[in-house]
Amino acid sequence: MKSAGLDVGSRTIALVSFNGNEPVHRVVDTGINPLQRCKELLSGIEYQRLVVTGYGRYLITENLGGEAVTEIKAFAVG
Repeated sequence: MKSAGLDVGSRTIALVSFNGNEPVHRVVDTGINPLQRCKELLSGIEYQRLVVTGYGRYLITENLGGEAVTEIKAFAVG
């Protein structure tokens, strides 16, 4: 399954995606529009499942879908 994960913090947004053999990892500044930054990060990334954590997780899941999890749950499952 092709998966993508976003950690949407107040200062940075991190993306990790597993699209085949090579994982993709990117980190950008959150800026003034975190939703737009997440859309830019996800453009060109194919995924069937999106998991979002961090300060802005609900903003992203309400607009882009996916599953919101706490940092504690993400750490425990990982």
